[in-house]
Amino acid sequence: MRDAILATAEALGAAAGVAEETFLETGRRLGASVELLEHLTGLFGSLQGELDGDAFRRATESLSAVAVRAGAIGGARRDERATLDRLIAVTAGLRRRIDEIAKEIRTIDVLTINARITASGIGDAGAEFLDYIGGIGRSLAITNTNLQHFRAELVEVGRHLASAAAGEADFSSRHAQTAVEVPRRLEASIALITTRSRNAAGAAADVGRRSRKLADGVGRVVMALQVGDATRQRIEHVIASAALLARVADARDDGGPWAGLAAEERRALAAAGCALQSAQLADAADEIAREIAAVHGSLGQLGHDAREIVRLGREVYGSAAHADDSFLSELEADVRRARDLFENFRTAREQADAIMSEVLRIAERLVGHIGTVRAVEADIRIMGVNATLKSSRLGTIGRPLAVVADELTRSSARTATEAVAAGADVRTIVDTTDALAGSRQAERLAEIAEVISQMDAALARLHGVADALAGALVALGRDGTAVVGLLDETAAGLARAETIEAALRAAAADFEVAAGAAGRPPDGPAAEAVFGEIAARYTMARERDIHARHAPAARRAAGLPAHAAAPPIAAAPEPSLDDVLF
Repeated sequence: MRDAILATAEALGAAAGVAEETFLETGRRLGASVELLEHLTGLFGSLQGELDGDAFRRATESLSAVAVRAGAIGGARRDERATLDRLIAVTAGLRRRIDEIAKEIRTIDVLTINARITASGIGDAGAEFLDYIGGIGRSLAITNTNLQHFRAELVEVGRHLASAAAGEADFSSRHAQTAVEVPRRLEASIALITTRSRNAAGAAADVGRRSRKLADGVGRVVMALQVGDATRQRIEHVIASAALLARVADARDDGGPWAGLAAEERRALAAAGCALQSAQLADAADEIAREIAAVHGSLGQLGHDAREIVRLGREVYGSAAHADDSFLSELEADVRRARDLFENFRTAREQADAIMSEVLRIAERLVGHIGTVRAVEADIRIMGVNATLKSSRLGTIGRPLAVVADELTRSSARTATEAVAAGADVRTIVDTTDALAGSRQAERLAEIAEVISQMDAALARLHGVADALAGALVALGRDGTAVVGLLDETAAGLARAETIEAALRAAAADFEVAAGAAGRPPDGPAAEAVFGEIAARYTMARERDIHARHAPAARRAAGLPAHAAAPPIAAAPEPSLDDVLF
């Protein structure tokens, strides 16, 4: 019996070493996990802080202003294109009018030739008439010269306008869709910011709740891990008690209070002690199994909450396309596209303004040309009237001249009509071109430059916040993976606790076998001394409770047989975290 007791105690010694090592390692990993969990929660808070910061607020305000101005500038470009189309149409109409004037001038030229021939045929009577015809010829020469200049410069105007139209067409083919999309995308981006900010507030509240749950979970694990130290102490108490019981069972040991007992009585007393140790070990095994199960449940919940914090961070702050980038990276790309569009706006604006400035310069010369045409036309019309009067005074011989003079008057009237309309067209060209390239030119360029400057400022702020968010997201993913790994390792390490439980149950069974090998334990001072010495080692109320139920005196008081099972005791109440830590 002595040897069996000592062998069981030796096996328990190995289990005590495993228990201490297992729970120390579990505590170390749990401590590292707690630090990472706290860092994880702090990282999430830093994400929220970036969205609540002044830089992000100012960037959002700039984007809102840019979105409005992008739409306005896009609309202004459409209006300018329509104005350019009207200008081209007016220029084409003006060319037709100049052609009509030139046609009438040729008609007048033919009429003056006919008048000169007719006047030459009537002798001295036609001499004065020839003077008038000569004046008309000189006016026609001036008009033809002006019309030639007019045509040449009108062709140049048409060429510049065609160039401007081609530039607009090229711009539209490359950027029309972008120009429509940019305001919409910026507005969508601002809406996304609003949504993400709202979601971030909700996520922050959720993470706050999960942080409290994490703290509670850690507390439960810390309390559950106290069973490791308790189990080690209980094993040590059982080992010490086993050494005492081995002495009691050894007939050669005559140094204790049991020395006067017969060998059978000593074995019975040792057997009663073995029954007590079996009960202590069985209860310790039940307790460690219960607490380890609770630890596994808590670790699983901790891992779930850590994964959820990472998921929430990526869902609220992450990019849909790139897990480690923030959603601001997509927004930043949209703003860069908008900025590129406005740079193209500015380039196109500068090119168009240069062209229209040249058109305006030429158009102002056209004003002088059309003024000369109208002045000469007025002279021709007066000369035609005078020619009619002169021919009427010549009587019958002047009738052929009267016919020519009448046609001359009519042709000059048609010329006057076209010249008036041409003058209106020229004025329209001047006014329209001035609106496109005059005093508004610098204002439009300054407006575009201001929008680009706003976008540059917004991009700089967005880039800073995006970098901060991206860094926090990377850290969130890295630390989240690390903490989940640590928790998994902690759970896996606790598998060794199952071997401790098995060792406790095996030792309890061995002690139970030893307990059944003897009869009724003796009463008296020897038994009281043995069980008193065993009880003196206890440091836990649960050990004392089990001792009170299994010690021989207590069993007899309860009317139980020596080796019958004692009534089960209630599980010990779970201590609070404050009881454990303070």
